[in-house]
Amino acid sequence: MSGIPGRLPGEMARTGRRLAAVDRDPVAGLVVTQPPAAALGAAGGLDPDNPRHPTRSGIYV
Repeated sequence: MSGIPGRLPGEMARTGRRLAAVDRDPVAGLVVTQPPAAALGAAGGLDPDNPRHPTRSGIYV
């Protein structure tokens, strides 16, 4: 787990969080994390096309 401070895994474990460290492109990690995040938001009644707080958004091409 290069690049991860030595105390971070223990601190996360104490708060009930999990650390998943992999050696792959960070953008590729979105493929894994986006579907569960979308499902969690939908289950909570959130609409990704109408966020609650942001007043601006950016489109990057």
